Amino acid sequence: MKKAPVPGHYGMLGYEAATKARAQGKAVPTGGSADYHARYDLDILRRQSQTFDRDNGLYRGIINRAVDNILGDGFALQARTSKKKTNEQLERLWHEWCKDPEVRGLHTWWSIERVVLRSVLVDGDIAALKTEDGRIQLIESERIATSKTALFDRPIVQGIELNPQGRPVAYYIAHYDRAGLVNSSAAERKNAENIELVASLERASQTRGLPAQVSNFPMFHRINDVCNSEAIAWQLLARFAIAISRENAATLGYGQSRQDPAKAGQQENTSPDRIQEFDEAIIFHAEKGESLRGIERNLPGANFPSSITMFIRLLGLPVGMPLELVLLDWSKTNYSSARAALEQAFRMFACWQRLLRQRFHAPIYRWKVMQWIAEGLVPDSPDILRHEWIVPSFPWIDQLKEAQAWGMRIDRGLSTQAEALKSVNRDRGEWLQARAAEIQDAIDTANEINEKNPNAGVDWRIFAGLVPNAAPAAAPESDANESQPPDEKPTDPEK
Repeated sequence: MKKAPVPGHYGMLGYEAATKARAQGKAVPTGGSADYHARYDLDILRRQSQTFDRDNGLYRGIINRAVDNILGDGFALQARTSKKKTNEQLERLWHEWCKDPEVRGLHTWWSIERVVLRSVLVDGDIAALKTEDGRIQLIESERIATSKTALFDRPIVQGIELNPQGRPVAYYIAHYDRAGLVNSSAAERKNAENIELVASLERASQTRGLPAQVSNFPMFHRINDVCNSEAIAWQLLARFAIAISRENAATLGYGQSRQDPAKAGQQENTSPDRIQEFDEAIIFHAEKGESLRGIERNLPGANFPSSITMFIRLLGLPVGMPLELVLLDWSKTNYSSARAALEQAFRMFACWQRLLRQRFHAPIYRWKVMQWIAEGLVPDSPDILRHEWIVPSFPWIDQLKEAQAWGMRIDRGLSTQAEALKSVNRDRGEWLQARAAEIQDAIDTANEINEKNPNAGVDWRIFAGLVPNAAPAAAPESDANESQPPDEKPTDPEK
């Protein structure tokens, strides 16, 4: 009989999960840094993610939906220096640069935003090389590779040279050959100060990013097989299947079947078989008798719709994508459940927006501002780099309820008008200018009408989208000498 562990004995220490793993003979996880775990698998995982993105509609749909919600129409720059003219000049220069910011001349800044975010989600990371001519060059993840000519007396992790503290000091950038393959044999060493690496790093010891859906890859493989099997089952179910039973059917079947390279399982230069597959039917030439009967068929899995729905919900978790957004189907939700799901998704989207602002948008903007200062296009000042990014807002679920909620928060001092405008991707400064011009135009229009029609009394508010003031109710006439009712006393105004 096995003795119970004595309290305080080593048998009571540690985690039960580890004890079960050892007892069942499972592989014991290996410890190490994040770079150690990704050292041998990063290239394979990146290629697998790219393959899913090319060939798997579900995977590509989740990535595209995430990009659409995170980026929307792109990030808008607001310079926040203390001088209005300087802000206007910075925003004008930035807008002009965004038209042609990339060395290949194939992208605007707004399309670059999408490429960068997609690369982070699919490949794990992407780099932007700041060139001498003031443009950036996008370096795809696979091009950051350790060169054979690198100095191996220095710590180099997956194409990035680190100092003793683990800070990147240089990147090794490989080129594509004529066939489009990465040639890392003579990668160029670029100083880290000229490169911005955009990646979601989740461990302190991590240097390179991983595909956002990497933990779901095994599930994607299996679900892809299940979906293919179900599709084939439905395809067979939709065809009329019969079996012909007769004497010497095998020999006769060979003679009657024909070669058709377009059908599955039959290729050129192969002998015809006893199964004939047409677009509408499948015929099997059996032995026995001169009879004709239908082949019994079973429907595909009855639980497939509910099962695939649950799996799709799980597949969206790493990027914060709820099932309703993946399938674009809100038929089984109400306002409360939809809002709860979307609020959680918006939190995740906001994290990705923050990553882009901190690792890509802000560094590139600061680099351009310093260039404009050196060129004398803007004056230098202590707050010259102050700025803000107006990120895309997330759609209101119920326009009326959202507007009422914001109105109540502003009225009760729980929020500001600037925050409300920001929720719909509007800048308060621009809104004030536009609104002031609109109100002034409404006043001028009303004055013109009233001058031509003195008795019209047209209220300018109707031209500004506001509710006109209601005419004050006429006060009832009262007799000053009228005495108070016997049961009431005159009110003392001093009290």
